[in-house]
Amino acid sequence: MESEAASPALAVVTHESEADLRRSLPGHVAVAERLDAPLVVVDNASSDGTRALLAEWGERSDRVEVIENAVNVGFATAANRAVCEAGAGRDVLVLNPDVELPGPGPVEALARALVERPRAGIVAPRLVGADGIVQPTARRPASLPAMLGSLPTVARLAPPLRSAYERYLGPSLADEPRSVGWVIGAAMLVRREAFDAVGGFDEGFFLYMEDADLCRRLHLAGWGVEYLPGLRLRHGYARASSVPGATVMRTPARRRHIASLARYWRKHPDLLAGGPR
Repeated sequence: MESEAASPALAVVTHESEADLRRSLPGHVAVAERLDAPLVVVDNASSDGTRALLAEWGERSDRVEVIENAVNVGFATAANRAVCEAGAGRDVLVLNPDVELPGPGPVEALARALVERPRAGIVAPRLVGADGIVQPTARRPASLPAMLGSLPTVARLAPPLRSAYERYLGPSLADEPRSVGWVIGAAMLVRREAFDAVGGFDEGFFLYMEDADLCRRLHLAGWGVEYLPGLRLRHGYARASSVPGATVMRTPARRRHIASLARYWRKHPDLLAGGPR
């Protein structure tokens, strides 16, 4: 690490995350202790064993700060709180509970990449599943044709929409570092200066698309979003809005996803039909 710069803080938002945290939290704590960096965990009113587990780790390590929300305030609001508590001016690695850190190496490499790219507001690693398959976490801006093409029935009836969806996910398959439209918030190192300059996550998003919106606002403010496929982290990638059988009528997460897309396009109407980045 650069001697004159503090190591990035780690920030995790949890909700009913006990199973994931039992796998990932020991590694997160070890990295925070090794880098002498804070690990801020904000829990959104979990009712499983998450809070007891976090309390245990909070007592075991002075690098762990646990914040308990009385109600589920959503990801964006909780993530902003985590970044704020990380300390003024400190870059922050935002992580989902199901992302694993094998050691400090990836965090140090992301931090170096941010230093080497002074106009990057975010740098993000490649995420892979337990099977080693690359996950589609670096993307072009979300357009209506691409979203329609993600629906199996629509894709069968309208191949051009399926092609739009494949182009939307295409940046994830890059083999070299590249600028992308956005990266999902499961693992992103945010430059604090840039994050603060655009006001952080928009708390009008409860869940989904807050990461895409943040990246878009960074682009508009002159900051870049960089995807680094040479750095790999393991990620569970469970998403309640896309499980088999999920429908708008039966699945709250699917309704939230649609509401978030609507907010995203209201804020960025130029991207409704696709955009340049």
